[in-house]
Amino acid sequence: MRAGTLLGNGDLKKGIARLVMNNATNIRELDRTLPRAAVIAAILFSPMSTPEIRAQPQAAAPLAFEVASVKPAGTSCRGRRSVDSQQVRYANFSLKGLVRDAYKVELYQINAPEWFDGQCYDVAAKLPDGASKEQIPAMLQALLAERFRMTVHKEMKRDRVYALVVARNGPRLKESKGQSDGPQGVELHADGHMEFTSATLASFSSAMSVLLARPVVDMTEIQGHFDITLNVTRGDLAGMSLPQNSASADTVPENNAASSVFAAMQELGLKLESRNAPIEHIVVDSAEKVPTGN
Repeated sequence: MRAGTLLGNGDLKKGIARLVMNNATNIRELDRTLPRAAVIAAILFSPMSTPEIRAQPQAAAPLAFEVASVKPAGTSCRGRRSVDSQQVRYANFSLKGLVRDAYKVELYQINAPEWFDGQCYDVAAKLPDGASKEQIPAMLQALLAERFRMTVHKEMKRDRVYALVVARNGPRLKESKGQSDGPQGVELHADGHMEFTSATLASFSSAMSVLLARPVVDMTEIQGHFDITLNVTRGDLAGMSLPQNSASADTVPENNAASSVFAAMQELGLKLESRNAPIEHIVVDSAEKVPTGN
C-alpha cells in the first residue's frame, strides 16, 4: 500500500471497507443510535360535494422507481454506488448491501441467508420526477420486494457492542477548520496511523465498526467535526476482539492488537467499553436469488 491512501468521496464507511479489504462482501461492514428506515405513506382526504357523505382516507401509492433494471453480476461484490438527481446505480452490490441501503442499517444488523453476501447485482433505477435522494431507501425497499420477492421483519436483539465514551480526563480532539458539511475522508498510512478529516464522532464510530467488525456506538454526546489521528495499524484493528468478561466494561483483551487500539483511543481522550445493547435487526424471511424480469 502507498504511504498515504486518501479517501474522501463522502462515503467514509464504504471507502474504508474498500481500503482495508479488496472485497467489500467479505468484510463485515459495520453512529450511535443506529438509524432506522421507514416508508411514510401520505394520507389524502378528498372532500365530497354532498355534505352528508364523508370521504374515506386513502393511502397514496408506495414510493417506487419510475423504471429499474436489475441484473445478476457474478460473485465479486465490490459495491460501487452512484446517485444523482435523476438516477441511482448500484454496481456489483451484494444483496445484503442493497438491504443495508434500503433499510439504512449496518451489515451486522441484517440476518439473512449466507448467499446474500456472495451474490452480486447491478441495479440502475430512474427516479420519478420531483423525487429526492432521501426517498431512495423507500423506493429500494419496494424494488427488493417486487423483484426479489423479498419479505422482512424487524426484531430487537441484545448484542455485544463497543460503546465509544469520553475517558476520565476528557476528550483531546482537534476541531476541523473546514466546512462542517464538507466531505469526510480517511487517509491510511503504512507507518501505522490513520487520519480522519472532518469526521463527526458518529461517523468515526461507524467507520470503526467497519474496521473492527463489531458494532461501535457513539455515546460521547460530543457534537462537531474533527480531524482525528488514530495511531494503530490495519493489523492491530483486524486482531481486536471483544473482552470475554463483558461485565467488566473497562476490561482490555489480552492480545496486543486490542491493547494497541485501546491505547490509541486513550490518546484521544476516548475509550471503548464492552456493553450489551439492544440493536434493531432486519430479518429476511424469504427472497429469491434470480430477480424477476426488467
